[in-house]
Amino acid sequence: MKNQKAYMLTFRMIKESREKFDSFVDEMKELAYSVDLEIVEIFEQSGMSPSPKTYLNSGKIQEIKERIIEDNVSYVIAMEELSPLQYKNLIDIFPSGIEIVDRAELIFMIFNANAKTNLGKYKVELAQFQYELTRITGSSKALSKTGGGIGTRGLGEQKKELDKRYMTKRVKVLKEKIDKDFKAREQRRKNRLSSKFPMISLVGYTNVGKTSILNSLLKKDAGKVENKYFATLEPQTKKLFLEYGKYALISDSVGFISQLPDKLFEAFLATIEEIKFSDLLIVVLSSDQEQADLQLKIINNTLEKLDCSDKKKIIIRNKADLVDNREFPYVSAKENINIDVLRNKIKEAIGTEKS
Repeated sequence: MKNQKAYMLTFRMIKESREKFDSFVDEMKELAYSVDLEIVEIFEQSGMSPSPKTYLNSGKIQEIKERIIEDNVSYVIAMEELSPLQYKNLIDIFPSGIEIVDRAELIFMIFNANAKTNLGKYKVELAQFQYELTRITGSSKALSKTGGGIGTRGLGEQKKELDKRYMTKRVKVLKEKIDKDFKAREQRRKNRLSSKFPMISLVGYTNVGKTSILNSLLKKDAGKVENKYFATLEPQTKKLFLEYGKYALISDSVGFISQLPDKLFEAFLATIEEIKFSDLLIVVLSSDQEQADLQLKIINNTLEKLDCSDKKKIIIRNKADLVDNREFPYVSAKENINIDVLRNKIKEAIGTEKS
């Protein structure tokens, strides 16, 4: 699919460091890339707080409005979540046909694009409708312009007919579909828990290389590897050979990210909460120290939400091929650096677990 052009609106609080702000902007650019959006220009303002009416001030918004058509831009992306008022006003100001997307909706677009099973699609759609219900301001124009385009599997084309009543009804239907899968999912979980094999989960920031690590441990292609955020959305459990007569069950997991919308976190709790039943967590961090520190903070916050802070952990630093340090805990799936060391660490960690 040919990339579509997008503008990004950013606001930096005057107390926020330039490094932290730039890192967040870079992450947003990667999120946009994950759904084939090309950021052609970034508009930045700074101050005490964003405009409560239009996110950036009215003068900057008018400037952007005048340039959108000549630059052939299809999307305007806000770096943060927009309030219903900000969202409605931007829709009213910008030309018809321009999609207004904030951070939360951009993540929904990625999850929509990567959901493969019916269950996964139902969960994303449910989370998206629940989110949109909080944003309806009564504007028919707003309803006609939300959620279209890349990865939404036709939701955009339906929006002209959508209203709060329809959404509420659809939410009920989706919940019923998801509930039907609950018993089957619980049975599969019970089967895994009753097996003689220890359970291991790979956890880490999205796009940090968890699937590549998993493939290296299994010595085969166990999952899809893409240099995009949330490429692994519906991970599977695999059997990992440790030594003669000793195996474990190992799973990748949905990547963590800062400021994940609550509704989306809730929707995928059924996938993420597999971590609760693991005997060991392999925490995968970036090779870059500053990034690793931020990632670990986000991971620990997420694990705390799941009551998994006290789980046994092995912390590794992926992409050792990008740094000088080649000693464990640095590993590289690409160059197979310290993968055997990691395997031995796993054997040591689960030595007292199921056998």
